[in-house]
Amino acid sequence: MMMTGRLSGNVVLVEDPREANKIYNRGYFGKPQSGGGLELDLTEALLLLEGCKLKVADSGCELSFDALLGIADSAFLDFEIKYLAYRDLRSRGYVVRMAEDGFDFDVYARGDAPHTGGPAHKALAFSERSPLKISDIANHALRLKEGQSLVLAIVDEESDITYYENVKEELSGTFAPSLPGNVCATLLKDRVLVADEGAVLALHRATYGQKVGDRLMLSLVETADLMKRGLLEVVKDGAAMGQDEFENYAELIQSDLRNRLKVYGDLRSTGLIVKTGFKFGTHFRVYRKSMEKEHAPFLIHAMPNDGDTTWPEVSRGIRLAHSVKKNMVFALVGEKMTYFALGRMRP
Repeated sequence: MMMTGRLSGNVVLVEDPREANKIYNRGYFGKPQSGGGLELDLTEALLLLEGCKLKVADSGCELSFDALLGIADSAFLDFEIKYLAYRDLRSRGYVVRMAEDGFDFDVYARGDAPHTGGPAHKALAFSERSPLKISDIANHALRLKEGQSLVLAIVDEESDITYYENVKEELSGTFAPSLPGNVCATLLKDRVLVADEGAVLALHRATYGQKVGDRLMLSLVETADLMKRGLLEVVKDGAAMGQDEFENYAELIQSDLRNRLKVYGDLRSTGLIVKTGFKFGTHFRVYRKSMEKEHAPFLIHAMPNDGDTTWPEVSRGIRLAHSVKKNMVFALVGEKMTYFALGRMRP
């Protein structure tokens, strides 16, 4: 026999204690109430209604699925997106509860339940068209408890769902090269030329630049980094350039140079080898200790801490990173550096 609930504001109440007990015990739906009833949120009520396990009445009139969905969609922002993510996670065998702490859902490990411990995952659901700041997602991750992961459910225009999760990575290496000092270099247009034989060999061993015959070509960001370290003087039209002059010039060519430079210098300072990520469609690829003995485990994308992006852009980056067995790390440039890694999840 189908059980019955009554719409009360933005929840559905199952008042018969026996029916309430059956619903709760068959998947931990709802919150048990004093007196034996059960309070269902609208995602739970809709799923039970969709599965023909519950009838919902409002003022004595039975509501259809469409009618209840319309009520919920009017009451809650992006409700249909949350519902699609909720029903998909439920269909995969997870116990899922609406969260009350700024996340969308509490997701329990298979076999666990709300009365046996805390959720293994905290989840957020988005449309693929939702505006996105990576910093907002990273701030949610900072609120996770020990052992929890952040799950992102992205609902595309065909209502299929792609899942991502935060990946905890230690961005540090063991590369500590000896760097030459007092190197003189010549500005060409969008790169810098080092001709001194000793400097070419030392910088090349330190994984700066690309050798072209007996000379070394440095990128703009490599050049700016070496200048900040006081190791390189750049000459343009016979005159030495100051740090600000060079960065202003380079920024005309590469508009995000200063963001990239902060990320590049920070990664170098932690013992990592940092090279261009252009072939992988991002800013940098990073090695822990050697370019010859390992593949780069990370791709790094630098962006302002308050910068906007889109889910399709994030999806492209993560898919490409995974296709070459790397992790995608977003470097957020603000008062301090924040690194946030995302990977595909198959729940």
